[in-house]
Amino acid sequence: MEIVSKSTKGFTVDLREGGKIAVVRFLDRNLNFHVSETLRDDLKRTIDERARAGASAVLLDLGEVGVVDSCGVGVVIAACNHASSLGVSLGICRVSTFIDRVLEVMRLKRHLRIYATEEEGVAALSARS
Repeated sequence: MEIVSKSTKGFTVDLREGGKIAVVRFLDRNLNFHVSETLRDDLKRTIDERARAGASAVLLDLGEVGVVDSCGVGVVIAACNHASSLGVSLGICRVSTFIDRVLEVMRLKRHLRIYATEEEGVAALSARS
């Protein structure tokens, strides 16, 4: 029985608000060292594509992610920095209690836009654009 997956299921992208907001849903239970490099590269490409298509925001849905390590946090930070460099707002939603605590301990919560639900995130990011 493999507890920690060493490959990624990736993510899906749904467009909201007429394509202005891209909701990225991670499909992995673990956002860790084993999947972070692939996800980081794929997420960067997705943010590039959505920015070129006119998206003003990206919302990362972490609802399926239960466990994150420092590499997984790095994926979120890299996405935030990349989106910012393109003038795209980035938020995260549906964060588990564990991930919320990790972000709090790392003192990252004040630097991230965190929303309880996808609907809340879409509404807030839509109002910003």
